Amino acid sequence: MGQHTSVKKNKKMYLSSNYIKKIHKTGFAWIFPGFGGKYRKIDVQVSQHIPPKHYRVEEEMKKFFDDLKVRIKNLPVFDEKIFVEKLIETLSWCHHKFLWIHPFKDYNGRLARLLNNIVLLKVDLPPIELKVETMSGRKKYIQALQDADNGNLKKLEKIIKTAFIESLNEVDSNI
Repeated sequence: MGQHTSVKKNKKMYLSSNYIKKIHKTGFAWIFPGFGGKYRKIDVQVSQHIPPKHYRVEEEMKKFFDDLKVRIKNLPVFDEKIFVEKLIETLSWCHHKFLWIHPFKDYNGRLARLLNNIVLLKVDLPPIELKVETMSGRKKYIQALQDADNGNLKKLEKIIKTAFIESLNEVDSNI
């Protein structure tokens, strides 16, 4: 990790409402021909969480991406001790906020995990894999998201930090 002296911001990695809709359309329109790549036009409830009304999604996503760009721009220098802490906070906020808005009718979780990897690639770091496929991993992930809905991102930060460290160790072992 110490080889970088500053965080490179990849200008070619777009972070915008249109970009995330294009990714959703590219990945899922074949499954959902009627709504792939389009923000939801219905109100939904996800477990105990009630996301913003459908007519507020476009506005919420614009605010989300504006805020995310500022957070990325203001990440500390890579070599600063607080870099990883601030990066994990940013990724956790990004992941939770995207799911809190729940912009699409379906596949929001997959897109939130992909979005975290886009952010990591944007700052020249390797992608991560959140372990949500196993029953125990999914249970911890869901609990972390529910805690985040109540303002506590600590469990989500722990899950993302673990994945980040695993990813860095994997990269180091392949060098």
